[in-house]
Amino acid sequence: MRRLSSIGYDLAGWLVGVVPGAFLTVGLLTGTAQADAERAQRLYDISGMEAVIESLPGDLSDAIQEGWVSDRGMATEVDLLIETYFGTDKMRQMLLGALATGMTPEDMDTVIVGLETEVGRRATELETEAAAIDYDTVVARGGALYRALEEDGDPRVALYQRFVTSTNSVDLSVIFGMNVAYALLSGAMGSPDLPRALSDDEILAIVNSLEPQIRAEAIRYINALTAMTYGALTLAELEEYITFLETEPVETFYEVTVKALQFFLVQNMRDFGHELMQLTGARRT
Repeated sequence: MRRLSSIGYDLAGWLVGVVPGAFLTVGLLTGTAQADAERAQRLYDISGMEAVIESLPGDLSDAIQEGWVSDRGMATEVDLLIETYFGTDKMRQMLLGALATGMTPEDMDTVIVGLETEVGRRATELETEAAAIDYDTVVARGGALYRALEEDGDPRVALYQRFVTSTNSVDLSVIFGMNVAYALLSGAMGSPDLPRALSDDEILAIVNSLEPQIRAEAIRYINALTAMTYGALTLAELEEYITFLETEPVETFYEVTVKALQFFLVQNMRDFGHELMQLTGARRT
């Protein structure tokens, strides 16, 4: 499935929103629950979600090191801290549990069937490849591709916009960032052991003030990523894939996975932000 968001945005520029409810991780399951867990594993395996969660720690590391890290030794410590709080094994189990408990067996089967079509497989392969491309490269190369298509009046542009609308990508990206930004800044800047801790209202003001800029960046990135990812599909294939994405089971899949990732990141980001500030020497010890 499509890469859900990029954590490469400036962390301080993420916006705050409503934190979704928690999803249970997969435990010891039997009977119907075991069958649901097996479906969830199959859906996870063929949907490209592994590429998404593998990219998140690196995206987070890049964003933090750009503005928070002053030397190579500290960079290594930050990466270890990220692995502690946001390791891929933890995210994988969380997503499997979310799929098993948040989707009906029928909906999971419907999405699996769609992803196992020739077009579904091709699109997922392209998405997996795109997930490994760094943020700056996507913006530069994908942005150039998208602008060229616009200038030529290429019909792909309308399909790409339909794609973005059907997956609600821009709003999901902004809301995703809203949750994470608030949690990070609360942990990093809202602790009473700071010489001058920020109040909750001040933190809200910081992240909310940047909403127009972050939304514009989200649109720019998502358009660029879409152009870079799906250029190898024919117009007919792209139309078929978009029609699949517009079905209710796929919408449920997106909702479940995005909410689960949001919750996981928000749940861990406060403590991570606190330790990050200690590590960078911004806190009194």
